[in-house]
Amino acid sequence: LSDGGSATIVAQGPASAANALRALARASRVEHGAIEFHVTWEEKPKSAEAVATDAVSGSSSSVVSTLRFHAEVVGKYDAFRAVGWSHLKEYLVGNSTEVAALSRAMANEQRKRGRCVVKTISSFNESGDGRVATM
Repeated sequence: LSDGGSATIVAQGPASAANALRALARASRVEHGAIEFHVTWEEKPKSAEAVATDAVSGSSSSVVSTLRFHAEVVGKYDAFRAVGWSHLKEYLVGNSTEVAALSRAMANEQRKRGRCVVKTISSFNESGDGRVATM
């Protein structure tokens, strides 16, 4: 991400997604800047070998789901903080948050103000599953 570049991090599963988020946080500290990212969900057919292995273990899914984190450094922290975040409503996200309702609220906030703030109120457990499932 240095020198204004961009990066894509691919994650499969909760632990991998937690590691991707940690990597983005570390990159932000190293670059001393704000990193903007968006996430896409992708499903691809499993290979014949993976399907055969799953059949032995009792799994019936024929697709592999992955998250792709597309990230880029968008500026220094000073400029990022100067935008004026204090007037924005913070959306708190927990383990029981309804995804559809949160998505509508975030879309409305983005449309009205051009940005939104989402904070998680769950903590990391040993493997990171709790917070990643929340996100």
